[in-house]
Amino acid sequence: GAEMTPYPDTPMHTPHPERVEESNTVQKSTADEEEPKKGCRKYWSKFAASIHWGIYQFFYNLGLFVTRRPFLTIALSVCLCILCGLGFLNFDTETDPEVLFTPQDSQAAADKRYVEDTFGASPTDVRVYVTAPTRGDDVVSKAILNDLFDAAGVVQSATTTWNGETLTYDNRCLKSDGTNCAVMSVLDWWGNDRATMNADTDLYATLSGNAYDVYGDLIPKAQVMGGITYDSNGNISKVEVFQYILRCRVEDSLRTDDRVKEWTKVAAEDVLAYTPSDSK
Repeated sequence: GAEMTPYPDTPMHTPHPERVEESNTVQKSTADEEEPKKGCRKYWSKFAASIHWGIYQFFYNLGLFVTRRPFLTIALSVCLCILCGLGFLNFDTETDPEVLFTPQDSQAAADKRYVEDTFGASPTDVRVYVTAPTRGDDVVSKAILNDLFDAAGVVQSATTTWNGETLTYDNRCLKSDGTNCAVMSVLDWWGNDRATMNADTDLYATLSGNAYDVYGDLIPKAQVMGGITYDSNGNISKVEVFQYILRCRVEDSLRTDDRVKEWTKVAAEDVLAYTPSDSK
């Protein structure tokens, strides 16, 4: 006859004793594994409850203290603010980008300090830009050049004090030869003389030639003029911007000279306060 599977597990048949024993073993093993989990959960619940109770007790007592002693609470709060504010007495604002953005223990910072200690600190420039009232228009005119003469006069007359020391154009400018301030501008084409410029009958022809600074060095046109247009003969026919450059000395013993910062700030403010007649 046909083969029958012995001891089938169906609702119509009772499981074999060996299978019953195996099932009980599995259930017992699962229960044993869940017991430690229940124990861990119990301890974590107790721990969380203790934390919650501690926080509750703290704020309850704090609220109780504040409501019972309001004036003492206000006095303590004011005293705490005053104590924390005492640090502002030594508060110093750092504005030097090389200190703000360059790690001072880097190789680049060490190399810079070596160069400054060996050759002296680099000078700082004061720059004045002069344009026509409408940006992009030609600035080659006696009216605008007279405005530039006026702006240069404003820079040269800038005066302020720093820690009791009077700071002026003469004692802040860089004097490479020990006598003349290092200044460079389009005004050098007329020897920095207003009368000579006003007597000039052909400004474009003069600007198309060469000019030299107070030290006898040739001045590159692109360094003091911007937006230059040349005609077919290579002569200047239009200039959009004039630039005035003054180099300020930085004391060799100081990597950042606060005197220069103070004087250049005043010079810039004076130039911004000046209202030109025919330029911006």
